[in-house]
Amino acid sequence: QTEAKRDAAREMYSIGGDIHQHLVDNALSEFAFACAAGVVHSVQKILDKMEIKVTKPSCRSDEMKKLLESRETSLRLSPLLLITSAGKNCKMPGGNHEEVAKILLKYGASPTAKDVLGKTVAHYGAGAFATDMTLKVVDMCIRAAQTSHLYGKDVKLHGLNNIEMNGLQGVAGGFDPDSGRRLIFLA
Repeated sequence: QTEAKRDAAREMYSIGGDIHQHLVDNALSEFAFACAAGVVHSVQKILDKMEIKVTKPSCRSDEMKKLLESRETSLRLSPLLLITSAGKNCKMPGGNHEEVAKILLKYGASPTAKDVLGKTVAHYGAGAFATDMTLKVVDMCIRAAQTSHLYGKDVKLHGLNNIEMNGLQGVAGGFDPDSGRRLIFLA
C-alpha cells in the first residue's frame, strides 16, 4: 500500500500537483488559466494591456515581470510551467499551448523558472508523461535559456547583416523562438 501511495504522489506531482483542483475550483487567475488552457487571444490581450501601461521597455518593467513570473498552485507554477504541467491535460477547443509558450518567451518569461521542488519546464515537459507539445515547449525553453543571462541588460549590436544597425545600443528583451534570437529594444 505504501508503494501505491508513493506512485500516486509521483503521478500527481509529475503533472503539477494540485493543478486539477485549481482548475476545477476556478482558483487560477485569468492569465494563468489562459496559459494552462492555451487560449492564445486571451494571453495576448492581457500582455498587450500590460505593455500599454509600461513606460519603459517591457523587459525592464517590474509589472510585466510580475505577471510573467506569477506563481499559482501549491507548487508555485509560473505560466510556462503551467503549460507543460497542466497543458498536456487541459485541452480547450482551439487551444494552442505552443503558441502561448512562444508569446510568453517573446515577452520575457523565464525559460529556467522552477517550482518549489526545483522542477523546470524540462522536468515537466520531457518526463514520463511528455507529449509532442511539451517536448516542443521544452526545446523552445532550452534555446531561450542559452541567452537568458542577457535579458534586461544593455547590449551593443554587432555582426548583423544590416551594417547600419551594427554599433547601436539597446536592451535585450524576450526570446523569439521562431528566429532563435533575443528581441532588442533600441535606446
